[in-house]
Parts: sequence; structure tokens; C-alpha cells
Amino acid sequence: MISWQVVIEILQRLAAWGLLGILTEHFFTGFKALSQGRWDAPTKSNLPVFFVYGIGGTLLELLDWSLSWHILLKAVPMTIAIFAIEFLFGLLSIQLYGRCFWKYTKSDSSEEIHRFSIMGLIRLDYVQYWYILSVFFMYISPRLKLTINAISRL
Repeated sequence: MISWQVVIEILQRLAAWGLLGILTEHFFTGFKALSQGRWDAPTKSNLPVFFVYGIGGTLLELLDWSLSWHILLKAVPMTIAIFAIEFLFGLLSIQLYGRCFWKYTKSDSSEEIHRFSIMGLIRLDYVQYWYILSVFFMYISPRLKLTINAISRL
């Protein structure tokens, strides 16, 4: 039987990865807006992706712990895992809600799927971003655990 302490630790991890994911998405969309000359740098996200980031981050932690490779080599299967998580959660959201909570179209006002997109759920030209995110993830993961432990002792 799972103890309450383990359940609480899992929930803390889900929440921490969810919040970190949304924060990262806001930085990414803000920098994208800046690169397009929009100096007000509007950002966007939505609440359902909090759960995608929370569950995805927790699953990536398990993958990180299971591989003892060099960080730059380990980032390759983690990048593939990010694509898989994004794709599967996109399919799940379509099944449950009739739509995906993100869209990879040619522009925000277009419904035409981007040419590097698969079913509008993932974008293959984002591989370098997911790779960099994987390396960042492995750097931040142990620090996140320390932060969670410090907060839970308050």
C-alpha cells in the first residue's frame, strides 16, 4: 500500500512540474513575440496544459533516473519522450474535449496546419527546443527536488 507521504510527494512533483511548464511556456511565447517585433511581448498558455506539464515532467524524471548516460546523449531519448507525451496528450484532449489545447497552425488566425506539424499536435521543427529543454530539465530536476523538500519543511 502506498503511504500518504508518497502520495503527497507525487502531488508536489506534479504541481511543481506543472507550474514550471507553464512558466517556461510563457517565456517561450513572450520571446517569440519579441522576435516578431511585438514589444509588448504578449504570452499565452492555458490551464489544461498544467496537467500535461505536471505528468510529463514526472514521467521525464523517471526516464532521467533510469538512464545513466552522458547528459547530452540522454537528452536524445528525452526529446523523443517529449514529442510522444505532447502527441499522446493532444490525442487524449481531442478524445475527451473535442479539441487540442494547443494548435500548430501557420498562424494564430489560420486553421491550416503548419507544414512540420503532425496532425496539428506536434511540430517536428521544434526538435532543437525540446532537446535544449531536455538538457535544462536534467539540470533543474535535482534542484526542484531540493526546493520541494525545503518548502515542505516550512
